[in-house]
Amino acid sequence: MVNRHGLSELYSPPDGNMIAHIIFVHGLFGHPQKTWTAGGTGGASHGANGSSSKGVGDGSVFWPQKLLPAVIPDAKIFTFGYDADVDGFFTSASKNTIHQHAQNLLSDLADLRPSPEDVSLVAHQS
Repeated sequence: MVNRHGLSELYSPPDGNMIAHIIFVHGLFGHPQKTWTAGGTGGASHGANGSSSKGVGDGSVFWPQKLLPAVIPDAKIFTFGYDADVDGFFTSASKNTIHQHAQNLLSDLADLRPSPEDVSLVAHQS
């Protein structure tokens, strides 16, 4: 299950032999799972924020969890969610700044690293 806020682990190497962390971070108005989900038959329509209009579980593929482990089996894969709804049109807008969201991500990354030599790669959708 992907949490709306914070880090969610998507994959961990079964043998424990990890070479890197890969973290997917959505852009403004994005979602930690929908942003990285591709449509099934016929494809999903995507809004300006990259979020899919189709629901997860309808033939769509959350590719960081389903496809990436086969390509990079020695990496731990995460997604990072934060309150990206900055306009407050449909809900109350987040009071956190981008800097505060970045600080939260850095804090979560620091908690992941057992040693300073560990590497984290961050993918961002804007």
